[in-house]
Amino acid sequence: MRPRGAALALVLLACTPEEPGPIRLHRLSRAEYTNSLRDLLGVVPTRAAELPADDPRHGFDNNGDSLTLSPLLLELIERSNDHTIAAALDPSAPHRASLLACDPAQLGPRACARALLDRLAPRAWRRPLRREEQEDLLARFDAALTSGADFDAAIAHLLHTIFTSPYFLYRVERRAPIGERQRLSGHELAARLAAFIWSSAPDDLLLAAAGAGDLERPERLDHHVRRMLSDPRAAALVDDFGGQWLHFRALDHVFKDTSLYPDFDAPLRDAMREEAARFFASFIAEDRDLRGLLTADYTYADPRLAELYGVPHPGGGGHVRVDLSGAARRGLLTQAALLSALARPFRTSPSLRGAWIAQNILCAPVAAPPPGVNPNLPEEPDPARDRLNAHQEDPACASCHALIDPLGLALENYDAIGRYRSHDGGALIDPAGRLPSGLTFQDPLELAELLADDPAFPRCVVERALTYALGRGLDADDHAAADAITQQLEDRDYRARELFVLIATSDPFLSRAEADPEDTP
Repeated sequence: MRPRGAALALVLLACTPEEPGPIRLHRLSRAEYTNSLRDLLGVVPTRAAELPADDPRHGFDNNGDSLTLSPLLLELIERSNDHTIAAALDPSAPHRASLLACDPAQLGPRACARALLDRLAPRAWRRPLRREEQEDLLARFDAALTSGADFDAAIAHLLHTIFTSPYFLYRVERRAPIGERQRLSGHELAARLAAFIWSSAPDDLLLAAAGAGDLERPERLDHHVRRMLSDPRAAALVDDFGGQWLHFRALDHVFKDTSLYPDFDAPLRDAMREEAARFFASFIAEDRDLRGLLTADYTYADPRLAELYGVPHPGGGGHVRVDLSGAARRGLLTQAALLSALARPFRTSPSLRGAWIAQNILCAPVAAPPPGVNPNLPEEPDPARDRLNAHQEDPACASCHALIDPLGLALENYDAIGRYRSHDGGALIDPAGRLPSGLTFQDPLELAELLADDPAFPRCVVERALTYALGRGLDADDHAAADAITQQLEDRDYRARELFVLIATSDPFLSRAEADPEDTP
């Protein structure tokens, strides 16, 4: 009988590491779980969409401290596993033959089960299996056959055991001694690399490199990182890292007052998300200068989005590269996905937009409103610049809003769905502003140039990428490493692929350290 729900939680407590010593468990995020099943079984696990969204921390939902596992989530994972396994073993499934790669009528059921186990389980568990683990899994297969199950049902039982194991659901790493830094083992590093670049499980080449010690050699590690970045599975960096950092994932929960914005519907929202994803993907695919994320004079639009932007579309029904050289748009800050996600259902929000730029483009901390301060501004008077004067008049708010308000007001020429406008409520919009540094700008395009030239921007990109790669918040040593990575990135002309290569070959990524609990704030 298979363990379910709370019973499986007890199995997790018995998890033991590949080598003796204390361990750290990092549950797979929903994206990592989904992609791993897809890559291992050859079918998309459609039931994974029913799993609850993971809670983000430090800006990302792959943070190990927030990835808990409740009995209810275990039940949902098991249901998803069973549904996906059944789809993979269906006689009409295109990947069934490659998954089994064996004829039980010729070689015997157990030989085929062992072949499947030898090929699949090390990738699912992200390390070689011990002999006793192999024998235990085969014994479960034998028991299923003995109880009357046919070959497919016994294989399904074997796969269920593999994919409900804590070794699949968690990335398992040995803890370093408190106060020390310790290099990851080859298989631990392979698991980290696959989670970072693919949001998935390692492939056979990566596991073989880990077993051969190749990942301990800098030139071979560099080779595998670049190989992985060239693989289609690296699209996960766009969906999971880019989607969260650049906020276009948030469009899933964005709605607008249709009496004010009748053009905003599901197809337009999808077009916005696709634009942002293709735009970020182009920087990785073409290895472009990351500062161009703020200043690029092109984007990817379908006919509806091009109409919203007031730019010509070359034709056809899909997203194509569109020239923005004659439009009042440059880079991601003027894309409809971000502008819509950082606006209210019924109007723009300069504070939301400005705070997002401060936190995600400059990595400048923005404090929560002080206790007793009402953050809700009156709807009147218009325009937004007049409403925000209340921030500057309140000393408790002025320090933060001196930064975020000019940033947000610079984008007031774009309404709550990203359409360009020159007036707000009959008043001419003035997007000009002054930054705390004293630099001034006249419009959002000048602001984008200033931000792209600010040394804080590439440093912030490194910080966000390192946070995502490690799946945790950064400590003092990590920040020092981020400074060094930023310098190396400058030496490599801020190229997008080099960012991920530098992160994946950095000391924080290659090692682990345990802080003394007494030193932890």
